[in-house]
Amino acid sequence: MKKVSGQLSLLGDSIINAKQCNYSLIKIGGQILPKVVVPIGLNNFLDVDADGVTTLHYVKLFYTSPLIIGIETPSGERYYAKTNAFTSLIILICSIILIPFLGLGLLFLPAAFAVIATDIAGGQLQDQGFTPVK
Repeated sequence: MKKVSGQLSLLGDSIINAKQCNYSLIKIGGQILPKVVVPIGLNNFLDVDADGVTTLHYVKLFYTSPLIIGIETPSGERYYAKTNAFTSLIILICSIILIPFLGLGLLFLPAAFAVIATDIAGGQLQDQGFTPVK
């Protein structure tokens, strides 16, 4: 899990669906995160107009876009995206079972690893006292 802190100054164009918000970029401090995925529950806490330091905790695997897992707001509130560990287990089992069938399981393995990484990062943030949101 990585984190970046600073003044949240820009939220790029976004596409919102029922579970997540995909931003073309997020500028925080002096850094730009391209193609960022934010769970819909955490999207409400991204505020460009807030004065102070915002910290974004995210997971970035080599084949995925940055996925925001936790947010520390300038007012000191701390939130993380609660995930379902059962879902990651099902994806992993299905991908392993489907490997003998024309290698279809290999297509699901990156998704399984991404979900497992978010589960681990969410657990770390929970241990640090972050409040879960769905």
